[in-house]
Amino acid sequence: VVKIDGKVSVEPGSRVTVKISNLHTGRHRYHGSLIDSQQIKRESGLYWGYKVRIALSLHDALYGEEYDVIIGTSERGKPLNEFQLPLSEKKLAEINFSRILVVFGGLEGLEAAVEADESIGCSAPEQLFEHYVNSVPGQGSRTIRTEEAIPITLSRLRPLICAELS
Repeated sequence: VVKIDGKVSVEPGSRVTVKISNLHTGRHRYHGSLIDSQQIKRESGLYWGYKVRIALSLHDALYGEEYDVIIGTSERGKPLNEFQLPLSEKKLAEINFSRILVVFGGLEGLEAAVEADESIGCSAPEQLFEHYVNSVPGQGSRTIRTEEAIPITLSRLRPLICAELS
C-alpha cells in the first residue's frame, strides 16, 4: 500500500505513475507522489509503457499525427525476424524514433480496415505501411487477440529497433 502525498483526485480506472519516496527503507508502508509517466523516461531512460490513441478511421490513425516510422501488423506480413529499418546514416541522424506507430487490425485484419476506408487511396496494406510485419509466424490459429498481439509485437520489435539504432 502506498500513501499518496497531498490531496489527489483520481478517476476510477485511471492509470497513474507513482514515485515512491521511501522504497529502500525496509518499511512496510510506503509514501509516494503522482508524477507524469514521461518523467521516468526523461530521468532514467527507462521504457514506461505505450500510449493508445483512438481514431475514427484508419486514415485518421495514420495521418492524424506525425510519426517517424509506421508499422502495420498482420498474419500476411513479412516475418518479424526479417524486419529492418532500411535507413541511411543521414536519415538516422534526422529521426529520433520517439514516435513509432504500430497498427493492429481487428478480427478481419488490416486488410479489411484498408478495404473499408475509402479515404486511404490504396487497396493493399503493404502499400500503406513502411513495414508490414507478422509478429507470430506459424501462429497456429486464425487470429491472435489484440490484447495478446500488443505485448507480443512490442516485446519482439523493441530489440530489433534498438539493434538498428546502435
